[in-house]
Amino acid sequence: MCNIQVKTVALRFSNNQTFDCLKMSNNKGVRRLTIRNLGQTTLIIKDDSFEPIAPGETFTINSDLLVTNQKLQLDFENQPGMTNDAILRYLVDECQ
Repeated sequence: MCNIQVKTVALRFSNNQTFDCLKMSNNKGVRRLTIRNLGQTTLIIKDDSFEPIAPGETFTINSDLLVTNQKLQLDFENQPGMTNDAILRYLVDECQ
């Protein structure tokens, strides 16, 4: 029997990235995924919606359901001279 502990993970990035929810959680899945755009360029979620995250805005999947099969492609708009900066945060359950 294990004691479930919730671990918060934060990943800062400044280049286009693909995040694999299953791999980045050791095959456990992630919960409460949040993307905060700290830069000066718009960040685009490259899925069916192509949802933009403007500078200073946050995108959140506020759910306790595990996200396991999603790959998130996050691309910054190409705006020369502007800063790309974002943080991806999520929760992972760990057995202690």
